[in-house]
Amino acid sequence: MPFKPREIGNMLEKKLGMTSSNADHIWYELQFSNLPPIRTKLPNHKDDIGPELESKICNQLRVRKVFFHGLMECTKYRADYEKQIQEDPFPPFSVLLV
Repeated sequence: MPFKPREIGNMLEKKLGMTSSNADHIWYELQFSNLPPIRTKLPNHKDDIGPELESKICNQLRVRKVFFHGLMECTKYRADYEKQIQEDPFPPFSVLLV
């Protein structure tokens, strides 16, 4: 089931505690003490997020799509996310994202 930017934004802010800034896109950032900053952005439209954009968001969050869906469907939480990106980030932090 596709998600709307607002739904993803709510999860990023409320569940993961990411901060946001607004421009043409809404940027979200989260910092854990021993990891590089995690950043992603969402568009300012109300249309569903397509599979290609969802994959980019998952990569920027350093999780697989299955884990992302767990966050969206409330079966995964911030503690699960922090553990996941510390133990098995995907892609690894050594991979630079553009």
